[in-house]
Amino acid sequence: MKLFEAMNKNVITVKKEVTILDVMKTMREKEIGFIIIEEENEAVGVITDRDIVLSLSREISLTTPINKIMKIYVITASEETELEKATDIMGYMQIRRLVVVNNENKIVGILSTTDLLSNPLTENLALDTLIEISYNFPTKCEETEGLLQTNVFIL
Repeated sequence: MKLFEAMNKNVITVKKEVTILDVMKTMREKEIGFIIIEEENEAVGVITDRDIVLSLSREISLTTPINKIMKIYVITASEETELEKATDIMGYMQIRRLVVVNNENKIVGILSTTDLLSNPLTENLALDTLIEISYNFPTKCEETEGLLQTNVFIL
């Protein structure tokens, strides 16, 4: 199965100039905990609800632009990547969400462990990935290192 067959195409993105408060409102309205920050439909950052909570604990203002606290490294995979390889990447990199891009590096979807768990065809793969993420124990380290060079872009 290819990544484009399993990914969620309903991706929520924001521009880097929006405020933390705006991102929090979007997360609440859309019932999500992860947003991609984009410029011209290319991922330039990501932010989770946990990232926001941690930044607010440092007394950062809600009117601060999101680009001041976003993670600037974005791990992406091509929509043509095999699903098992994509989950290997997720486990190796200890991430629960993977930004999916086309061959022009434009955002086309997102793959999350939640998406995988909700599909009976991929739930076992999701469980294996979550175990690898949770226990910080890459099970396919040698294979995955090669994938990082060919299928994943760190921006």
